[in-house]
Parts: sequence; structure tokens; C-alpha cells
Amino acid sequence: MHSIKLAAAILALGATSVSAITCNKNIKITEPNQVISCDVVNADITISDDLAGDVVIDGPKQIKGSFIANNASQLISLTSTTINSITDTFELQGLEKLSTLEFSSLKSVGDITMIKLPQLSSLNFGTEGVTKMDSIRISDTFISDLSGLSVATVQNLQIDNNKQITKFDSDLVNITGTLIINNNGNDFQVTMKKLRLAGEFQISNVKSFSVPILAKLTKSLKFDSNDELTSFSAPNITEIADDVSFINNKKLVNISMPLLEDLTGGFTIQNNTAMKSIDGFESLKNVTGGIILRGSFSKVKLPSLEAVEGSVTVTSTTDIKTFCEFFDKLKDDDKIAGKESCTWNNKEANEGGDGGDSSDGSNDDSSDDSGDGAGMTSVSFAVLGLTAIAGL
Repeated sequence: MHSIKLAAAILALGATSVSAITCNKNIKITEPNQVISCDVVNADITISDDLAGDVVIDGPKQIKGSFIANNASQLISLTSTTINSITDTFELQGLEKLSTLEFSSLKSVGDITMIKLPQLSSLNFGTEGVTKMDSIRISDTFISDLSGLSVATVQNLQIDNNKQITKFDSDLVNITGTLIINNNGNDFQVTMKKLRLAGEFQISNVKSFSVPILAKLTKSLKFDSNDELTSFSAPNITEIADDVSFINNKKLVNISMPLLEDLTGGFTIQNNTAMKSIDGFESLKNVTGGIILRGSFSKVKLPSLEAVEGSVTVTSTTDIKTFCEFFDKLKDDDKIAGKESCTWNNKEANEGGDGGDSSDGSNDDSSDDSGDGAGMTSVSFAVLGLTAIAGL
């Protein structure tokens, strides 16, 4: 009996050793059905850039390096039923004819980078999708559905220039780095109903953006050039550790962050020409940077504001004399550390121009919009998104 058990154990050990073949050198795929006799590739797999047609990669289960397919302009489909994890980067770039991507067992990836895939319309990663990854960049593709990305936490997420995507419903809970969304399909709508914590938002060209339980941003919140966006609400956010800015959103009429008390950065609302009131910051007490409010608003309420460590520039095309008196008093009470300028009936308020009427007590120096932290009023966040690519 003991000898039978020992023999069984030896057979099991032998089977285990056979099933754990590891390759430690980089592998280059030069044939459509190249045989890879490894369960674990402790290196990179690279697709030759002159490979064409349909490529099937079966054999490896784990890639402990990167999987790279760049500039294979004649590649049509790329499939694998065995690969379940890629430790480093899954990179597809410059694949002009790639229309099918199927990795039916893939569950875990370090980073996903997909750039310039003009024929690729969907991501097929099995029924559950990829559930673990660090960073994602999807740029310049034909993809219309991102449901294959089922992760709860990522470091960076960039979705830009994908003209077929009109909707992104995400179950993300944490984005520890930067979220960049820019120039996707018409009327692009974003819903992040589970998102609680994020680093920085750089948002452009969206119609709606929903974050109902978001509580904290460790960096900035920036909305620039969202032509169809009419409102933004973050009803549960209490802390933003850098700038808040809404610039050049021509249909935006309402911004609401009723629980936000402290802003460790600048506060800028400029050239949102449809906005007639700024009254969604009922709890805002302290602004560490400066404040810049430029527009056509006629109603402004910041009832809890107690201290601004930077400068203040406020100007409107309408008569906001009463609100200017509020800022004048804050300055007189030494609650504004920098310069203070508040004017009304300024025809060039949206564009950043000087002029208009000012009260006797104001310090009319509206040409200085540095804001000690509330600046960047003319910077497009679409450009910022490009500079952030290196961080992804």
C-alpha cells in the first residue's frame, strides 16, 4: 500500500514538473502559428512587424515580461486561449488592419497600452474580462465598448480620440493617479457610480460625467472645453488637494460640490458663457491658492468662505456689485492674503480682458491673473493630457 502511494506521489510530482516549463529568453513571433513550448515565459514576447494575417499564440499561460505588437501593419487578428496573465505591459500600437483581438483567458495585466488601432472595434477578454491591471491607455482606436475592462483599481486611465465610444460605465473604485478623457465619440457619457477616490481628473469633450459617491481627489479636478456638458455634481466630495478649474464649457450652467470645505489649490471658473450663477459651493471655507471667477454670471454665493491665501480676481459681464462688496470686506478683514480685484459690467470678462466698474474699496488689478495657484486659465487640458502620456 505504501509503495502504491509513493508511486502515485512520484507520478504527481513528475506531472507538476512537466506542466511548469519556463522559458527565460525573449521570444519573437515570426510565424502565424508559431509553437511556444512554455507554460511560463519569464521574458518578453514580441510580434514581428512584418507578420501578416491571423496570428494564434497558444501554449504560454503566464508572461512575466511584456507582450508587444507594434507597427505590424498587415496583422488582421491576434488571438490566444491560454495566456491568462501579463506581468508588465500589453502593448499594441500602429496595427492599422487589426480588427480582432481575443485573449479569452486573460485576467491580469500590468499595463494596457493600445494606440492607433483604427480597425479594432472591441476588446474580447472572456466572460469576466480583465480584473486586475495597473494602468490603461486606449487612444486612436475604433473601439466602441470597454466592458472587457472589469477592474476595481488602476493607477492611470487614459481614454482619448476613440470616435466610436459614446458611453463608458465603469465599476472602478479607486484611480490612484490620473484620469484623462478627451475627444472621444459625440455626446460621450461617463458614469463611475462606485468611484470613491481619485488622483487627478483631466476631462474634455464629454456630455455628462457622473461620480455620485466620490469623496476625495488627491490632486486636481479640471474640466476644459466640454461643449455639451450642462452640469457637474460631486455631492459627496469633501477634499481636493490641488486646483479646481472649469474653463471653456459653453453650455455648463451648474456646478455643485456642497460638502467641499477646503481646497488646497486654486479655484478657477472662466468662460462658461451659459452659467448665470455660481452657488454650488455652500461649505467652501478655505482656498490655499487663489480664486479666478470670470464669466457672465449674475449671482454668486460663497457663504462659508473665510480665507484665501492667494489672490482674488472676479469679473462678470453683468452687475455683481453686491458680491464684489463681499470680497472687498474679506480683503479689508485681511482674509485675502494676495491682491483682490472685483469688477462688473466687463464686456471682456469671459475672454480674460480688463475693464468694467469697480467699487471704491476694491484693488482693481485684474490684469494679474496669476492667482498664486489659480492660474492656467488659457491652458487647454487636451494639451495637458498629451503631456501626461509619459506618466502612463
